[in-house]
Amino acid sequence: MTISITKLQEIYSQQGFLSALPVLKENELTETKHAFSELEKEFGEGHTQYSLHNIHLQYPWVRNLTKHPQIIQVVKDILGPDVILLDSRFICKYPILKPDIQKNEEEEIKPGLPYVAWHQDMRYIH
Repeated sequence: MTISITKLQEIYSQQGFLSALPVLKENELTETKHAFSELEKEFGEGHTQYSLHNIHLQYPWVRNLTKHPQIIQVVKDILGPDVILLDSRFICKYPILKPDIQKNEEEEIKPGLPYVAWHQDMRYIH
């Protein structure tokens, strides 16, 4: 990993999450993507979007991710040596098409590019 542990801790402290860390090898990532695609086929995108809780108890490939040495190392670097898995979940935000404000010559609304909306907790915090 090219970024220092101190910098990772700083980013985590500011944002509350880390992303784009190269913890899986190319083949592991490919296998994981394939396995998740199988979950989507089994449960449907509507269910896999927010409702896959604790599936590490049923699927060995998910359990293996929770124990992956590279992932565990990053978690320990950020949170310290005493970590325990209490819950596992996949939260998927699938891209949707946002209508473009512009209209074509026939006055039809042009579909925009796919986008994924940002997660917003503030609308739930009052």
